[in-house]
Amino acid sequence: MPPPPHKTRSLTGESAFNEKEPCYCYDIVYICDENYVMPACVSIQSLWENRTANEEYNVYVIGVDLSEKSINKLLSIKLDKLNLKFIQYKDKYRDLYGDISSHVSPAALVKFDIPNILNDKDKVLYIDCDTLINKEGGIKELFNIDIKDVYAGVVKDIPILYDNYNEKLGVENYFNSGMILMNLDLMRKDKVTEKLINCKTKHYDEFVDQDAFNRVLDKKVKYLPFKFNYLSVTDAPIYYNYYDYDEKSNPVIIHFASVNKPWKNAVINYADIWYEYFKKTPFKNQKLKRAKKLIYKQKFGNTRIINFLGFKFKYYRPPRKKYLADFNKEQELRND
Repeated sequence: MPPPPHKTRSLTGESAFNEKEPCYCYDIVYICDENYVMPACVSIQSLWENRTANEEYNVYVIGVDLSEKSINKLLSIKLDKLNLKFIQYKDKYRDLYGDISSHVSPAALVKFDIPNILNDKDKVLYIDCDTLINKEGGIKELFNIDIKDVYAGVVKDIPILYDNYNEKLGVENYFNSGMILMNLDLMRKDKVTEKLINCKTKHYDEFVDQDAFNRVLDKKVKYLPFKFNYLSVTDAPIYYNYYDYDEKSNPVIIHFASVNKPWKNAVINYADIWYEYFKKTPFKNQKLKRAKKLIYKQKFGNTRIINFLGFKFKYYRPPRKKYLADFNKEQELRND
């Protein structure tokens, strides 16, 4: 259930509280290194612009070894009814990242430690920095979902569609870790952080933190509608049956989950929407080097999508030899 109503005040000192409507405060978490400070600011701006009148946010930005310049940029965000709280974090999981080649930052592994970092919180929403909040009231709708008996609310990922990746991991389903509605209270009670670290230490994973989350949380998650983690890479004919019409037309959270990001490529899906929010952030005067290609490639796991003049073609790239060797070795040990 949402926290009890409480009064808030605007930056001007005038009351922002409507006595006839309760005001709810939600806890949102971002994690970023130097490469994702700017995208985090854009996502936060979209979060704020899509709030309802009776919503307030505590936004926790966990910065992994950030410079003073980046910290000051984050702290310059001053938005009514959005309380930004910065947490400087010394990365202790970099060695677990290994030599897997991925567009995902090693900072993603800090997600394992959120139950301990925010040890006074029971329920938080973790969101990747390469996201946009796209629907007014969507965050409120998400927080109203009951997850008291599970570790998290999550959304299925693409790999379960194209190569049964969940079966390779030995799990029932497979979710994307770019949006996780976390039950921190239950995760602490069951020592989930320790289990995630232990899992990551033992296994050779292709998807950084995501495989460990799937292995450990497995059947103790609630699968939510796709609109709460709408992967922009799926907005193509080959995935038309992946979402229903409502989820495609009005997603709550848009996630730029492929290697192509809107701050690098101006023609990918929803890049124009992203840029409108960018122009309102502390980075608005930064000149972006955005490709404007008619032909570009998107990468998602072992699948590649070629975009040519608006038409998209998919092909499969076999896993790297080293990863296959490591995976086969792990399977042999498991069989023994």
